[in-house]
Amino acid sequence: MAASSACVPLPADARPNVHACCAAFLLTRSSNQVHTISRQPGCVLHVVHSWCRQPGEGRWQMAASAFHYVWPDTGSLRTRLAACFVLVMAERAINLAAPIAFKHMVEVLSDLTMDKASTSSAAAVVAAATPASSNQQLSAGVQTSVRHLLLTPVTQQSAGLGDTSGSKSTAVGVDALAPFWMLFYPWVLIYLIAFFLRGGSGSEGLLANVRDMLWIPITQAAFRRISCDVFGHLLNLDLNFHVHRKTGQIMRILDRGTSSIQDTVSIVLFNVLPQMIDIVVACTYLTTQMQPWVAIIVLITVSSYVPLTVCITERRGEVRKVMNALDNERESRATDMLLNYETVKYFCNEAFELAGYDQATRKYQAAEYWQMAFLSLLSMVQSALVWLGLAAGLIVCVWGSSRGTLTVGDTVLFITLMQQLYVPLTYFGSYYRQVQKALIDMENMFELLATKPAVQDESGAG
Repeated sequence: MAASSACVPLPADARPNVHACCAAFLLTRSSNQVHTISRQPGCVLHVVHSWCRQPGEGRWQMAASAFHYVWPDTGSLRTRLAACFVLVMAERAINLAAPIAFKHMVEVLSDLTMDKASTSSAAAVVAAATPASSNQQLSAGVQTSVRHLLLTPVTQQSAGLGDTSGSKSTAVGVDALAPFWMLFYPWVLIYLIAFFLRGGSGSEGLLANVRDMLWIPITQAAFRRISCDVFGHLLNLDLNFHVHRKTGQIMRILDRGTSSIQDTVSIVLFNVLPQMIDIVVACTYLTTQMQPWVAIIVLITVSSYVPLTVCITERRGEVRKVMNALDNERESRATDMLLNYETVKYFCNEAFELAGYDQATRKYQAAEYWQMAFLSLLSMVQSALVWLGLAAGLIVCVWGSSRGTLTVGDTVLFITLMQQLYVPLTYFGSYYRQVQKALIDMENMFELLATKPAVQDESGAG
C-alpha cells in the first residue's frame, strides 16, 4: 500500500487489512504524506500515529535518568558497586588469559607428539641399519644403548642423570612424574583456573556469580526509589486525571517502566561495555603478537557487525513502539470491558465489545508480524558476517603456518578469540533490542511522570 493523499476508511465489519495499513505506516514513517493520511478519520494510521514519535527522541536523557535511579545513595551500596566494577575488569583479564594459556598448552602437547613421532622414525632407521646376521659390527650392548638414547624422551634422560642410586620403582616413578608435571605446569593449570573463574559453555563462572550477588541490593534499592516516585506522582495528580484514567493501561506502564530501568543498567554495565573492552583488547593483542591482517579482519568484521545490528534493530524499535501502543489499547479494552460488565450487559453490547477487542488484537498481530520478520533478517545478516570473518581469518592463519610465520598455537588462539568475541556478539542484537525495548517502556513511564496536574497548589500552601 503506497502512501497517497487519500486513505480508504475501515470497513464496517471491523476486519480491515491491517497488515497493509501497518506496512504503509512503517515504510513511509519519515514521509510528510503519512501525517496527512494518519489524520483522516477511519484510517488505522490515525490510531497509530497519535501514539508514536520519532525514534531516539530523549533516549539519552532517559538513560541518564535510569542511571540516576540506580546510582547508590549509601556508602555500603557504593562499595558494592565498586566491587562489581573490579570483578568486571578481572573478567576481562581472565578472558584474554584463557586463550593464551590454551595456545601454549596446544603447542606444548603438539611438540611432545612431534618428538614421539621423530623418535619412532629414528628407531625404525636404527632397526633397519642393524644387520641381522651373527657377524654384526655392533655389539648387543652398544645397540641397546643407542636404542635407549633414541627411544627415551629428553626429559626422562635429564631426570635420570642424577639418579645413580635408589630402587627401580623410584626411578620409574620419577621418569613418569617429571614429564607429566612439565606438561601440566604452568599452562594447563592456568587454563583450568581461568575456566573456573570465567565459566564456559553457556555457564557463568565464579567472578560473574559473585558480581551478581553484589548487584542484587543495588537493583532492589533502585526499584524502591522509582516505584515510590511514580506512585507519589500519581497521588499528586488532580481528580480529572483519575476520573479519566485507564487503570489497566497505567498498571502495565508502571510494571514495564520499573523493570526496564533495572534491565537497561544491568545490560549496559555487565554485557555491552565488557564486550567492547574485549574487542579492543583482542585486536590489540592480535596486532602485537600475530600478523596485523588478523587484527584487521577482526576489526572489520566487528565494525560491520555492530552497525548493521543497530540499523536493523532500530527499525524493529519502531515496530516495537507501535506494538506497545496497540498492546496498551488491547489491554485497556479488555480491562474496561470487564470493569463495566453491568453496563455492557444492560445495553446488550457484547457483540460490539468483542468486535472492538478482535479489531485491536488484529492490529497488534499485524505489528508483531513485522517485528518477527525483522528478527529473522537480523539473524541471517549476523550469521553471514560471522562466517565471512572466520573464513578470512583462517585463510590468513593457514597461509602463515604454511610459510612458517605462524604456529599451530596461533591458529588455535585465533579460533578461540573469535569464539569468545562472536558468541557474545550474537547476543549483542538481543542486548540492543532489550535496551531499546526498555527505553521505549521507560519513555511511557517518564511521560506519565511528566504529566502535570490541572490544579496545582501554590508554594507554601498548607
